[in-house]
Amino acid sequence: EMFIHSRRNTVMLPLTAIPPDEQIEILQSDEWLRFAFVRNPYSRVFSLWLNKVFVCEPNAEQVFQLLGKPVPERLHRPEDSLLFDAFVRDIIRRVDLMSRDQHYQTQERLLHPDFFNLTFVGKLENFSKDFAKVRAHVRKQGGELPEPERDNPSLEDWRGFYDSALMQIVAETYADDFRRFGYDIKVDGRTLAGARRKGGVKSLAERIDFY
Repeated sequence: EMFIHSRRNTVMLPLTAIPPDEQIEILQSDEWLRFAFVRNPYSRVFSLWLNKVFVCEPNAEQVFQLLGKPVPERLHRPEDSLLFDAFVRDIIRRVDLMSRDQHYQTQERLLHPDFFNLTFVGKLENFSKDFAKVRAHVRKQGGELPEPERDNPSLEDWRGFYDSALMQIVAETYADDFRRFGYDIKVDGRTLAGARRKGGVKSLAERIDFY
């Protein structure tokens, strides 16, 4: 699963390995499609916690050490790890957005949309529809990209883990991303309550069984 994080596993050259005159064309020409995908900050913070911290992936140990909590060696129940509300209140509220860990940085800082003069910014929530625009551009150039296989499904609905206080913390921390990429800070309280009734913390048992 860590395969994608190694640069040597991709055939694409980094921009810095391309001759300077071609770099200018890539960054400025209207014939090039410069695109990126972003994610709702509420969903992104939840995914960071669920897939990195809760299961204590490598490098997540520092979160537990920072809070003076034992690093979980094995999960039998959700309480064996750091729960979402504690993660938001104790880590996200105090997070350093300039951290070297890209998972905590703002998407605006990661993408530099102005510097790279992005033509198109898609949203993960609309991935199939937005990626179709990328495929259409490639088709015009005589190429072809496959249909995406899935829309990043999750065993849990992130809305079932939030309350208004947690949402306020994330909204304040990642205010730049909400504003820049057009995400709505407000989520209907009944939607949150309904998601909690359907799953919420209870669904973590399924996640533990999955792992």
